[in-house]
Amino acid sequence: MINMTETKQLKLILIGDVNVGKTSILHRLIFSKFTEEYKSTIGADFLSKTFYQNDIITHIQLWDTAGQEKYWCLTSAFWRTSDAVILVFDISNESSFRNLNFWYKQFKSKSINPDGTEKQLPILLLANKSDSLTRAVDQSEINQWCTDHKVNLYYEVSAKSSINIKESILKLVEVIIEQDKDSDNEQFNDSPDEETSSITLLGTSKKHDNTNPNKPSTSSPSSCFNCK
Repeated sequence: MINMTETKQLKLILIGDVNVGKTSILHRLIFSKFTEEYKSTIGADFLSKTFYQNDIITHIQLWDTAGQEKYWCLTSAFWRTSDAVILVFDISNESSFRNLNFWYKQFKSKSINPDGTEKQLPILLLANKSDSLTRAVDQSEINQWCTDHKVNLYYEVSAKSSINIKESILKLVEVIIEQDKDSDNEQFNDSPDEETSSITLLGTSKKHDNTNPNKPSTSSPSSCFNCK
């Protein structure tokens, strides 16, 4: 009997302030390394990664965008082909958290379908530098922000210490695939009023990414915090 493996193509976009670690997060995920040297991203660039989990091969384009407003050049057409957005802030830098409102409004204003309706992209919020000794943002503030902006996926991560980098991305991919299945089922059943089940995400944990990056194991939902 032939085992038919499903293949997915996904485009994920990282946005957030300059120096919050967007590029470092990608380098940790793709190359399993971290560098202290800082180089600002100009415009946008992307790296690719292939994951295999639950009998699905997922090819991901991860777009690294500039954290400076003057380089913000992403058009509606760019966002139209996106599958999710990853908002990043530095947990040791309060202003990077406050500026999440700016980045949220930016991508919301660009995420427009051809018919003029707003594209509902899944959102993953990452608090980078979770291994920092200085925490500048209170957890209750983060919870409230997630509630206000209807963000259900939140992870505290560290590109430097390899904490929750792969787990968070894999969880986002899982959510995207599940939403696609729900959407397909709704269209098949012709029942637009059917509600999809909510995601239950509990707790935070720090796990080091020592597994094979090409064949990651399925991450536990306990590695992220429920922002509801």
